[in-house]
Amino acid sequence: MQLLISIVFGMVFAWALKRNLGPSPLGHWRLVAGGLAGAFPHIDWFFQIFGSSFYLAYKDSITWSILLMPIYANLIAFVLSIVSKKEWKHFVPVTLGVMFLTCVMAMLTTRGVQPFAPFSHKVVSVGLIYPFDLSVMGLSVLTIAFGFLLPKFKRDLAMLAVVLIFIYSIVLTTFYFKARGFAKSYAEAFNLEVEAYHIIPQPISAFNWRIVVETSDQRFHDTMVNLFRDEEVELDGEDSRTNRIDSLYKPMDKAVWRVYRRYGYKNKAFAKSAWVSMYKSSDQFKRISQYWVAKDVIRYNNNSCARFLDLRREGSRKVQEYIFMICKENNGAALYRSTGDGDYSLLEMIY
Repeated sequence: MQLLISIVFGMVFAWALKRNLGPSPLGHWRLVAGGLAGAFPHIDWFFQIFGSSFYLAYKDSITWSILLMPIYANLIAFVLSIVSKKEWKHFVPVTLGVMFLTCVMAMLTTRGVQPFAPFSHKVVSVGLIYPFDLSVMGLSVLTIAFGFLLPKFKRDLAMLAVVLIFIYSIVLTTFYFKARGFAKSYAEAFNLEVEAYHIIPQPISAFNWRIVVETSDQRFHDTMVNLFRDEEVELDGEDSRTNRIDSLYKPMDKAVWRVYRRYGYKNKAFAKSAWVSMYKSSDQFKRISQYWVAKDVIRYNNNSCARFLDLRREGSRKVQEYIFMICKENNGAALYRSTGDGDYSLLEMIY
């Protein structure tokens, strides 16, 4: 989940956790506690201070851990009790409850988290919700707005919002299986030997989905569809960026499939060798490289390097920031990420 959604959703859930309709001993500090608890897991952004390798290893990890959550929740409650002069015990149910549900929501997204870190680095990602889901964001903001306008009903409004988000998740589940069924029909029509189906929710609309069929010959069959659209979106040349993006999602019967090779078409032997050298030695690499496809082979610092593009970012404005490079150097391999300005930053070295 994105930081802003975590904050506003945390505020809503803090209201929903209120035990009765009477005055709260926390007052408006309940809202502050919910926002801080929702935002806390995102402090992993500051791990970049310790270098790219550290950030890559612990991003979406220990700060999202359910096992460490009681420690974090009590710490936030302790700090808030000092600042607000309220009792510490009143903050704990709010901070702990909000952090837990924020983690659950994060596990429903395509990004996912590692809820059992540091003892397990398995990423849990159900893949139902886009990290910045406009429906969840809009509902949370409206709930907070009406909660201030109708303070006597803010608990009821918050509980209703949580129920609606739960129902929304169920609806998205039906969309997920509809998209997956479409992917299976495509694979069966072309007799593909499927390794995995990747069904990825998209921005703008809950009806928009990206479908990637990964096959045993290291190819990705990729398309973007709108599950309920009958006609293609027509552009007149003066459309907004939102409309231009939305037009990429075709009706299911007019879907355009693109096929990418994991190791590309040229210099694929070197690209494969570079890939395997990192894949065998780095768990972090396995986690971030699921959708990478070969772009080309270049020379960088007098070394041969294979560049890969994150397929999910293909065509986006920030695509240059999602180009990764594996170089054979110093009797090992080095993993770099594009900075977007023509240079690269080192992420990891393998010897």
